[in-house]
Amino acid sequence: NWNRIPTPKIEDNFNPEILSPEEIELIAQTAEQYCTFKHRVISSNDCFNCPKGRSLHSSRQSKKRRYPDNCFYFDGLKLKAMILLAYEAALRTEELCALRLKHLNLERREIFIERPLKHSQQQAVPLSEKLVSLLKEYLEKNKSVKNDEDILFPTKTGKKYHANNFATHVFRPIASAAGFNVRYYALRHSRATNLIKQGLDIGWVRRITRHRNINNVLKYIHLTSDDVREQLERKNIF
Repeated sequence: NWNRIPTPKIEDNFNPEILSPEEIELIAQTAEQYCTFKHRVISSNDCFNCPKGRSLHSSRQSKKRRYPDNCFYFDGLKLKAMILLAYEAALRTEELCALRLKHLNLERREIFIERPLKHSQQQAVPLSEKLVSLLKEYLEKNKSVKNDEDILFPTKTGKKYHANNFATHVFRPIASAAGFNVRYYALRHSRATNLIKQGLDIGWVRRITRHRNINNVLKYIHLTSDDVREQLERKNIF
């Protein structure tokens, strides 16, 4: 019965949690210049000014102290890759932080989600050539990730990020520095919404977001009346 086909919810008011691909890219670019110690955007050349231990008591001590070339907390390329991968593959925080090198297939341009929260089987999600190039650059510079069982995006101690900590204390400050007051889950919601707006069938969107059924996908899609008007004009229905 065609009356029972689920349709995305139409919202008259703009939803600030939904970001365009250009806005996602802006957040990723901000991440590349973000120092997690100072919680602000700076260049890697300036990051040597960040203290590595307890605060100094005098400017004289500060002048005498010698800093390494790069801040211990500066992981710009890694953070950029994490954010763009989280968006393209519509990854939950737990899925992103649990990724290992064996889950990444650069030749086939795929990322494997071994234990999805909403699905019983391993899922492969295709990646863009641009993102694959970024991941190759990241792996070339990060020599600590070389074995199949290594965490793909490890902390400085080689362990995986805690999902809530990454979402709250890493992603959200970066998004705020880029000018967006959004949560990590905005990446997943934005991916689903943007795919629908770009014309992808909702069944394929379900495959990418790895939901059990289409009804669950609808909760992630936020369309405005302007989005509907744009689609009608694009198809010359008006």
